[in-house]
Amino acid sequence: MALDLSNRMAWKVLLTVIWLGSFFTLLSACQQKVVTTSSPSSDPALVEENWIIIDMTHTDHDQGSVLLTKVVSSTSGAMMNGSSKTDDAFVSAMHVTITPQTTIADEKGTPLTLSDLTAGMLIDITLDGPLAESYPMQGTAQKMIVHPWHEHVHRPEGWVSPEEAIEKALQLIRNDARIWGVSDIQITADAQATSGSNGEFVPNVWMITFLKGPDIDMDSAAQPSSASDGQQKTARAVTVDGQTGAVKHTIVAWHDAFRVYAPAPNSTIEPSFNIHGEARIFEGAFNYSLEDGHNILAEGTIQASQGAPGWGTFDVTISFDPSSTESYLTQTLILYEVSPKDGSPVHQLVIPLHLSRQKTP
Repeated sequence: MALDLSNRMAWKVLLTVIWLGSFFTLLSACQQKVVTTSSPSSDPALVEENWIIIDMTHTDHDQGSVLLTKVVSSTSGAMMNGSSKTDDAFVSAMHVTITPQTTIADEKGTPLTLSDLTAGMLIDITLDGPLAESYPMQGTAQKMIVHPWHEHVHRPEGWVSPEEAIEKALQLIRNDARIWGVSDIQITADAQATSGSNGEFVPNVWMITFLKGPDIDMDSAAQPSSASDGQQKTARAVTVDGQTGAVKHTIVAWHDAFRVYAPAPNSTIEPSFNIHGEARIFEGAFNYSLEDGHNILAEGTIQASQGAPGWGTFDVTISFDPSSTESYLTQTLILYEVSPKDGSPVHQLVIPLHLSRQKTP
C-alpha cells in the first residue's frame, strides 16, 4: 500500500512539472510575439541635442547641409558648454544633410524653413537613418528643432541675441579654421565699459569662447573619427558689442586679469614684437618677462590705461637680442602682477612663442 501511494505521488509530481514547463514555454512564446509585432523593423531614430550651427550651405530653397558642433569632455563625453577649460575637451562635429522631407520648427512647433536657419542657432536634431562614424560625423536630418539661447544664458534688454553674436564672431575666425566649437558665452565688460552707480563696470559685450577642431578638408571625403583625438587645444575668445553687434576683438590668451589680442600662443615672433590687449590690475601696473628656459631675454613693466575694477588697454613693443638665446624653438612670455604682500608673481599668464630665425654666427 505504501509503495502504491509513493508511485501515485511521483506521477503527480511529474505531471505538475510537465504542466508548468508547458505553461512557461507558451508564456515565453507569447511575450516574444508581442515584442516582435510592436517593435519596428528598423532602428529607432537617433536624437542629438544641443548642437550649434557653425556653417551651412544651400543647394536649393529646401535642401542643403549644416555643419554642427559642440564641445564635449574627451573622457566622459558630457557637454562642456559654459567652460573655457580645454584640457579635457574636444570639438565633436556633425555634417548633416537637409532634404525636402526634413521637418524644421522652433521649440513651440512653429514651422521654419531652411532659409530661417543661421550660424549660431542652438538645435536638437532627429536623424533619419544611421550616423556615419567619420569626422565630422555624417547623417541626414529627419527633424530639426531650434531652441532659444535664453534657456542657457541671460540676454540683457536691448542687446543683440546670442545667436547673432556667435554668427558675427564666426565670420571673424572662420578664416583660421572651418570647425570651431562654442565652449562658453557670457556677458562681460571691456575697456570701453562705463561705470554704474555702484562703482561696478556695466557689462557691454558678449564674450564667446571657441575651441578649434582639427584641420581637415571639408570638400574631400570625411576623415576617420580618430581625427578628433589629436586636436590641438587652440582656443579663441571674441568680444561682440552687445548693443550694436559689432565685433570688437579676438582674444588669443586670457584669464581674470589679462586679455591678450596678440601675440597668439605658439605664434612666431621677431626680435622686436608687439603685445597688446587689456589688463584688470590694481592701478593698472603689471610686469612681463620673456624667457627661453635658461635666460631672461627681456623684462619690464607695463602701464595699462586704467586700473581695476575696470579693464585698461595696453600696447607695447618688446625687443630682445636674439644672440642671447640658445633656444630657437620656444620662448615664453609671462605677464604677471607683483604681489604687494611678498613681491611674488601672481595672476601669471603664460604664452609660448617661437623665434622666427636663428641667431647669426
